[in-house]
Amino acid sequence: MSEDAVVQRLREAIEPVMICTDVDTCTFMARDALNPSRLPAGEPVQPVCVVRPRCTEDVASVLRVANAAKCPVIPMGGGSGLMGGASSVIPGIVLDLRQLQGIEIRPADRMAEVGAGVTIKALNEAAKPYGLMCGHDPWTVAVATVGGTISTNSLGYLGGKYGAMGDQVLGLEAVLPTGEVIRTRAVEKASTGPALQPLLVGAEGCFGVITRAVLRLVPLS
Repeated sequence: MSEDAVVQRLREAIEPVMICTDVDTCTFMARDALNPSRLPAGEPVQPVCVVRPRCTEDVASVLRVANAAKCPVIPMGGGSGLMGGASSVIPGIVLDLRQLQGIEIRPADRMAEVGAGVTIKALNEAAKPYGLMCGHDPWTVAVATVGGTISTNSLGYLGGKYGAMGDQVLGLEAVLPTGEVIRTRAVEKASTGPALQPLLVGAEGCFGVITRAVLRLVPLS
C-alpha cells in the first residue's frame, strides 16, 4: 500500500486533525535524543505521518490500519531516549502519545493510574500533596513520559533503592498490533496465568503500545 493510501485510511479511521504530514514536524518527530551520526543507518528517514491519538481507541484504530497496510509504527513518548529506539529507520507512522493524559492518585493504596503521555514530573506534582512520589527519577524527569520510561524500562537516580521503572508497574493497558486492547490486573503479585507485563516492559512497543499504567507510589524521600 502506498504512503498516500495509508494516510487516507487513517483519515477514514480517526479524526483527520490528529494526523500531521507537515515536513518539518515529521522530520522533528523522526528521531529521539540520540545523535543521528550514531544510528546504524545514518540519518533518520521521513515518516509517512505523525499521529497524535487522544485516547486508547484512537491508538487501536491506528494500529488496525497499520496492521492491514503492513506499515511500521514507531511509538514516541517524550523523545528523550538516547538509544535510538524511537528513531525512524524506515518510513512508518510515528505515534506521538503525549496526548494520553489523566492522573488519578489513590493515596490509601499508594497507587496512581496515569496516561502514557503523563510526564514523571507531572505525576510527582500530583502525588506530592499526599506525601508520595514515583519511585523512578530520571535526569529527564520534566519530559520523560510514563509510557516511554516503561517501554524502555528506564533506570534513574533512585534505581538502587526502588529499582527500574518496570519495578514501579502494577498494571498496564496496551494495544496489540492487531488493535486489540489488553489490561493486566493491578496487583502486587499473581499466581494465575502467564505474566503479560514483562512482555511489554522494556520492549519499546514491539509487542504492544502502552496507553495507561497503574504505578506504585512511594513516600517522599
